[in-house]
Amino acid sequence: MIVSLQSSLGIQFRKGCLTLVYLKKFLREEVEAQYEVIPQPLNKTGEDLETFWIQEICRFVKENNIGKENVWVGIPRHEMLFRFLSLPASAEENLRNVVRYEIEKYIPFSEEDVVFDFMITEKDVEVNTLQLLLLVTKKEVLEKYLSVLDRAGITPLGMETSSTSLLNTFLLGKNEKGKINCIGLVDIGKYDFEIEWIGSSRLRYSRSVDFQTEESSDRIQQIKENVENSFQIAFPSHSRQDKESENDSAVVYLMGEEKESEIIDGLVKTDQINITMFPREIISARLNGQGPISSNLISGIGLALKGIKKVPLDVNLLPKHLRKKTRKAGLCFSVILFIAIIILSLIWGISSIVKERLVLSKIEKEIDSLKNEVFSIQKIQQDSQSISKEIKGLNDIQQSEFSRLMILKELSTVIPPSVWLTDLRCYKSELNLSGFAKSASDLIALLDSSPRFHSSEFIAPITRDRGGKESFKIKTKIERR
Repeated sequence: MIVSLQSSLGIQFRKGCLTLVYLKKFLREEVEAQYEVIPQPLNKTGEDLETFWIQEICRFVKENNIGKENVWVGIPRHEMLFRFLSLPASAEENLRNVVRYEIEKYIPFSEEDVVFDFMITEKDVEVNTLQLLLLVTKKEVLEKYLSVLDRAGITPLGMETSSTSLLNTFLLGKNEKGKINCIGLVDIGKYDFEIEWIGSSRLRYSRSVDFQTEESSDRIQQIKENVENSFQIAFPSHSRQDKESENDSAVVYLMGEEKESEIIDGLVKTDQINITMFPREIISARLNGQGPISSNLISGIGLALKGIKKVPLDVNLLPKHLRKKTRKAGLCFSVILFIAIIILSLIWGISSIVKERLVLSKIEKEIDSLKNEVFSIQKIQQDSQSISKEIKGLNDIQQSEFSRLMILKELSTVIPPSVWLTDLRCYKSELNLSGFAKSASDLIALLDSSPRFHSSEFIAPITRDRGGKESFKIKTKIERR
């Protein structure tokens, strides 16, 4: 039995689609995923579109029996502003207030009209500065999505953007980010595309661009131009003379909806820039090899991963007073439940072993108590078998074709008492007699007169000894029964 200790739901809003990803993490780091990409109906906008989102979120949650305690939401990239700031290292102690004070220098809105978050991407010790990634969106944008979530019965733990969740999935995956100097990520949607550039595992550029036309060839060219231009912006130190050599150590990964495959194929086939498909094994590695997963799920996966794992880009646009308070009671209860199950399993296993041992001990005692009786019975059986063998031997002798006892009995009856036998030999159906008699010639007739003998004859001449006794050797046939 495997107990799920953590689960997380990622909801990514984007132009043209809604991505929902649900992840469950087990003790042995196994992750199970449920996901769905829901296209946006062309005939729905405004309030109708928000109602459609609410219905689809509620349906997905209900069908997959998902809890609403750990939900992370992604705002579309085109509704966000990214800024890269450089501040003195001394500002680190009171960094949020410093950023709040300086923010209007970098955005076209009033500080009161926006929500923001930031993270330190690099500390430059040599020049004593901090490099910051600043994320900003208007309060009305945030409130729009919070309203949708509230109507769906969801209070999120955090909100960010598709770009940061996409990067978290990539940076957490098994890839070659350490071997390549410059990595570009291009996420192609139905109406727009996003470009991210990473250098030394740090975000250096991010932008969302609307497509200017629906023609695939024009879209391919637009993406190529933006990739080339953004590369120079992200890595300004790469001079024109070194451009060709530097491109050898740079790669652009493409991802997007399946129906945008024509655009992706057109970009992959170009010879001008090093562009390739996003390696899906990166996603598979994050989900412990659950098989090929569409690359348009990447940002949604990054959101859900944030709920069960520490991520590289930890930003949250949701103001602290609106964040749902995380309770560890559920996790503690799951741990306690898991430990209880382990203990009960051990007790059950041990009790089964003890019970079997007791039964075995009882059987062994019963066997010991019956051993003497068994030995007595075995002795009787052995004696019985021995007697049976003796009886069988006697029966064999008695039932043989020519019983020796019967032959001797017959001879003692037929031959007169005055005859003295010195030798008696039986060969199958023939009997040879040797001895002395007063009249040996009379023996032939006496033997043939018996029903057991026939064809009697002398096999040697009769001789007489000094005492007047005749020596004879006679052969006779034994009559078959």
